[in-house]
Amino acid sequence: PRGRYKVVVQNYAYHTHKPHGAFPWKVQLRMNDELHEYLGECVGSGEASNVTAVEFTYAGRVAKPVEATGSAFGASNLVAVTTSVGYTLDALEGLMRVTKQHSELARVRELTYEPEAMEVEADRAAAEASAEAEVEAERKAGALP
Repeated sequence: PRGRYKVVVQNYAYHTHKPHGAFPWKVQLRMNDELHEYLGECVGSGEASNVTAVEFTYAGRVAKPVEATGSAFGASNLVAVTTSVGYTLDALEGLMRVTKQHSELARVRELTYEPEAMEVEADRAAAEASAEAEVEAERKAGALP
C-alpha cells in the first residue's frame, strides 16, 4: 500500500558465545522494477542493535511508458517474434533440464553401484538357499525331526 516506510535491521540474538563484534547486513528493495541495495552493520543485540537501513515514501506503482511501434502491423510482428522466441527458449530450457537430470541420475548410479558387495550378497543368499534345501532334504529323508 501507499505510504511512508522505514526498514530497520535488528540482530535479534547471537548464536555464539562472546565476544561479539559488528556484523554486516545487506537489504535489497525492489520498487517499480528498480533494485536498490543498502549495506550496513549491526552492533549488539535486541533493540539496542537497531539500524535504519532506509526510509522512503511509496506512492504506488509507476508504469513505464510504452514505446511507439509505428504501426499495427509492426506491433503484431513484434508480438509474434517475442512469442516464438519465448516458446523456443522454453523448449531449450526444458531440454537442458532433462539433460541435467539424466547426468545426475547417471552420477547417482555410479555412486550407488557396488559390484563386490552385490556379489557377496548374492553368494550369501545362494548359500542360505542351499543350506535350507539340504535341511529340507534331510527332513524328508527322516534324518531330522
